[in-house]
Amino acid sequence: MLKAMLLAIGLLSQLPVARFLSPEDYSQANRQRAVHYFAFTGLFLAAIIGSCSLVISSALPDLAASAIILLLWVLITGALHLDGLADCSDALAAGHRDRASVLTILKSPECGAMAVVALVLQLLLKLAFIHALLSQFHVQLAVAIGCALVCARLWASLYMQTTPYAREQGLGIAGPGRPSTAIIVQCCALLMVSFWWLPAGFTAALFCVQALVFFSWRQLWLNRINGYTGDCVGAMIELQETTILCLFTVYFSPAA
Repeated sequence: MLKAMLLAIGLLSQLPVARFLSPEDYSQANRQRAVHYFAFTGLFLAAIIGSCSLVISSALPDLAASAIILLLWVLITGALHLDGLADCSDALAAGHRDRASVLTILKSPECGAMAVVALVLQLLLKLAFIHALLSQFHVQLAVAIGCALVCARLWASLYMQTTPYAREQGLGIAGPGRPSTAIIVQCCALLMVSFWWLPAGFTAALFCVQALVFFSWRQLWLNRINGYTGDCVGAMIELQETTILCLFTVYFSPAA
């Protein structure tokens, strides 16, 4: 279990855990087990980024603090999910209906205009939501960041557990099948904690919107490539994170 947790951290972040893993630990079977602990990785990242956000927000003006928090977020995750968002944006913008062409674009290292637009808009949205929360509630920002990091990766686990992989080989292979017991237990635990810490109505709305993003994104790529790739997972993590920050901002703003 410990190896699977470390592998999950290594796959989803730039934290130096590789020294604790051997080449054999990166086998397909271990990667499949690591998918069960994506939410744990989110919790681990939340502890780091959330704690740092409280320190940074108390030492810098709101806008500067927001930019530093976002920079820290990108550096720790290694922009891995942003890369997935960029590739998916290019693939969708190309308009190809041929599965092979879409997969080729997803694998291409080149970055098109739509990828640049998507990345700029994504980072601007995150910065705006972080700043909006920071200007009102410093603690609420840490909660929102934690919720975004954990929930987005839990949905990623569910995505990979229930969707066929579109390529014959790759780091994304994890299924398909039904959600594992570990994923179901984590979902239930997260819901219980959310209902304890957050208003029940907000928690229900949060879950419904995230589920809508999940099913819409999953169906989109099932139609395009009959499954998913690692880029699709990374892009969905980014979309879920931004959606959660947006919902926190809307719900806890003074106007609400």
